[in-house]
Amino acid sequence: FNPRHLHVGQLILNEPRFELKNLPGRPDSTTLTQFLAAVRRLTGPSDSTKSAPFDFRVDAIGLRNGHFVLEKADEPRQPSYGRSVDYAHMQVDSIYADVSHLQFGDTLAVQIQGLRAVETPSQTHLRELTARVLYNQHFWSFDGLRLAVGRSQITNYLRFDYRTFGNFSDFNDSMKVTTRLRGAQIFSDDVAKFAPALATLK
Repeated sequence: FNPRHLHVGQLILNEPRFELKNLPGRPDSTTLTQFLAAVRRLTGPSDSTKSAPFDFRVDAIGLRNGHFVLEKADEPRQPSYGRSVDYAHMQVDSIYADVSHLQFGDTLAVQIQGLRAVETPSQTHLRELTARVLYNQHFWSFDGLRLAVGRSQITNYLRFDYRTFGNFSDFNDSMKVTTRLRGAQIFSDDVAKFAPALATLK
């Protein structure tokens, strides 16, 4: 037994609860980027002249009926709160997914299979997300994508480039979208769940 090594083949999380909340007056106290940085610190320094890093690895994770909250106390709710996703005040429930091939670094890489969930305030129903996902503080990409939200379905490839993740709330002016679509069906009312500025398009 080596206390510097912890390898887990498969981890099943039943009804996990995860919350990211900023403290009032400290708007940058908790972010997804900071959370990923904390995970990288857990794995230890890459410099071989320093102490050996803690070798932690999970090959696969199963989520069963999870719950996620993102709450930024210093930011007011968007006028569209309750009709579309507010990226500063999110509540996601009934999360199911199988996750594998995790790689942590400046960019998080993960294979997601069969993710489904409900963003409860806006009643946005994610029926399926399957993709090889890359995420860092300036882009988010989905390769080998199968995405079903409401009546809409998108396949193949999707990438968002942004200055900060909060740019999703100002989608038209702040986001660059790259996509390769095959057999896609896209309905404006489903898109408006994520980009409320598009709610009037038909």
